[in-house]
Amino acid sequence: MRESDNFLTILERQLAKQQAPFLLCDTGLGLVWANQPARVLFPALDQERSLWKILNSQDCEALLRLTDQQGGTVNNFPLTMPLANLQLNLLTVEEGPNRYFLLHLLTDAQLPAPFPSQEGKPMSLLSDQNRAQISSIFGALFSLKRQIPPSALEPLLPYLNIINQSSYQLLRTCVNLSDFARFFTDTSPLHLEPLDLSALVLVLCGALQSTLPELTLCHQVEPDLCVLADEKYLTNALLNLVGNSLKYNGDHPRLDLTLRASGEAVLLTLADNGWGIPPEYLSRVCDPYFSYHPRGEFYSGVGLGLTNAKSIVSAHHGTLLLESQPDNGTRVTISLPLLEPPQGPLSLASDPVSYLKDRFSSFHVLLCELPGILPND
Repeated sequence: MRESDNFLTILERQLAKQQAPFLLCDTGLGLVWANQPARVLFPALDQERSLWKILNSQDCEALLRLTDQQGGTVNNFPLTMPLANLQLNLLTVEEGPNRYFLLHLLTDAQLPAPFPSQEGKPMSLLSDQNRAQISSIFGALFSLKRQIPPSALEPLLPYLNIINQSSYQLLRTCVNLSDFARFFTDTSPLHLEPLDLSALVLVLCGALQSTLPELTLCHQVEPDLCVLADEKYLTNALLNLVGNSLKYNGDHPRLDLTLRASGEAVLLTLADNGWGIPPEYLSRVCDPYFSYHPRGEFYSGVGLGLTNAKSIVSAHHGTLLLESQPDNGTRVTISLPLLEPPQGPLSLASDPVSYLKDRFSSFHVLLCELPGILPND
């Protein structure tokens, strides 16, 4: 060690030898330094100097909030889509009057296997490995858009948009494969908490109305209806249903949504004016990998959206009923056990602004084929 070396120089030299990804940031998550494994994981680090441009913005906000709450140390913080199964540890380090955050990323190999059953592992591994590659594509794409001069960007936008939407479609496939693997193995991934379903439905309606002006959305939502649910998975189920209603529809889509209490249950109904489902296919549309397009067009999915929606509802001790007629629309009715509202306000993780701000929210990913859904930045 040389006498002139300061603490950060010594730290950088030591972490450069590590096989695990390490990053050093300032207190605003501006990048100071990253070792080679971190640059392999996030190729966009070579162009971007802020983690806000690479990670999910909600992850960044939550990480800074937890750092303040927990005295400068955060352990096993989960990173969300489109990244693979990644977590990070954060440690605050000081050099003179300056404070920095040292981030240690825990990759798949360092985390416990999520599935005890062997049956779901191939799908899970395929999903996680692809997510890591898709993350690199997104990072490189966002950096590329910011580096091309505006005058040269215009003729390239159609091609960049194709890359962007195709990446979202791949990410949606990964999400659906991952969800299917979890429920296929009978490994319950649910984190059940009291959920204000009325508020969640209104959030989704607000996000839809903000992004799809051509959609006629009529909703009747009885207030303060609570269920015991995993918000993440229940939201995925609802978005898969909404996506099907709007993809298989005409130029003037309409969606009627009602939420009401019925005895000891909550009934959520989605009715559309789409092309409907022939009787011979109605009993099969929730089967794994079954895909049907009423107009015979190519569909980029893998036929797991309705499968997952039904599995998720069943895991919540609910039922999902499909009614449809060709050229007369489809009606989906979900029944969930009604929960007596707990004392005090219920927290809701997301709101319409958050859905639209977060480029990798399930709203953008699962509805990625609908015009106007994907962020343009």
